[in-house]
Amino acid sequence: MVELSNKTLTHLEVHPKIIDYLLEAISQIYLPEKEDERVRVEIDLKKVVGKSSLIKTESITNNSDTYFSKRKGREGPSRVLLNQDPQETSIISIIAEPKDEKQYNLVSAWYGPIAPKEPWDNSLIKDKKALDESLSFWCCHALVYEVDFMQEPFISTWEKVISSI
Repeated sequence: MVELSNKTLTHLEVHPKIIDYLLEAISQIYLPEKEDERVRVEIDLKKVVGKSSLIKTESITNNSDTYFSKRKGREGPSRVLLNQDPQETSIISIIAEPKDEKQYNLVSAWYGPIAPKEPWDNSLIKDKKALDESLSFWCCHALVYEVDFMQEPFISTWEKVISSI
């Protein structure tokens, strides 16, 4: 059983209608044998379910000027691309954490492939390897800027964004 908290519901607002597909996607998940293991999985529903805003880009460095925008329900800004369109996808990614031996809390779900936490995420501060992997990924990926779910874009660098959190 996977539960959705109010915080998760707020988090999902930037992924229109994804809640309509969650039951179908979650029903295809095999929960880990270890009770304390986090679920992090991509589910291909084999039909177009939504649009993914995750786009592969030319690589930048931690100090490269690029566009950022803060998404609704997020603590830090995301790297964004302007004048791009999200791409149709059949994939839903799901992250859930164990609550007890038979229940999980849905942390997040979105259209498109799994992506690491963004470099500003506080949980990465003490894990240099995870931070390096996150920076490596987000220096060659970005999200499509969507005016309905994001604040006004601004120019910065990953290094400045991380140090400001």
